[in-house]
Amino acid sequence: RAAVSAYADQAFLNQCARSNAEERQRITTFLQQSGLTPLPSQANFIAFELPGRADDAYQSLLSQGVIVRRLHSYDMADWLRVSIGSTEENSRFMAALAAYLEMRNDR
Repeated sequence: RAAVSAYADQAFLNQCARSNAEERQRITTFLQQSGLTPLPSQANFIAFELPGRADDAYQSLLSQGVIVRRLHSYDMADWLRVSIGSTEENSRFMAALAAYLEMRNDR
C-alpha cells in the first residue's frame, strides 16, 4: 500500500527525479574537475575510474564513514560506484574523496 501511495504522489516522484538529476550532475562535475573519469549515467549512481587506486580509495572513504561500491565483480577493478544521496550525503562523499585525492597528491 505504501508503494502504491508513493507512486500516486507524482509531485513527490518528480521532485525526487529532479533532485537525483541535479545531484548526479553535481557529483559528475566534481569528479571531472578532480581529474577522474565518470561513466555517463541516467541512474541513481555514478561509476568512476581510479586507475590503480580504487581499492586504496575505497578503504580511505570507508575509514571516513563513506560507503561506495567496488566493481571487481564487473571486471572493473579500477572503478568505484557511488549512489546519489541527499545534498548533504553527496557533499560528504565529495569532501572525503577530495581529502583522499589531496593526500595522494602529497605523496
